[in-house]
Amino acid sequence: MLTEKQHQDILELIQKQPDITINEIIEILHLPVGNEAVRHFLIKQGYTYKKKSLHAKEQEHPRCADKTQNMDRKYSWCKTRTSNISG
Repeated sequence: MLTEKQHQDILELIQKQPDITINEIIEILHLPVGNEAVRHFLIKQGYTYKKKSLHAKEQEHPRCADKTQNMDRKYSWCKTRTSNISG
């Protein structure tokens, strides 16, 4: 289980770096849980992992082959909006 302090640390980290992965969150914060626990917490907080679209100019930009992996982050954590419509 994650503590309240760890919850706050995760949320602060996402605010600073929205394209961070769950594995990076666990590694940076030295969390004693697996991916699923962090993912479940973030979903409960209203976050989703959304694909970012690249502008056409960015798509045409040539990149060094060894740096492509670090530059090609295409996903970002986004806070979802909840509707007040009851089903």
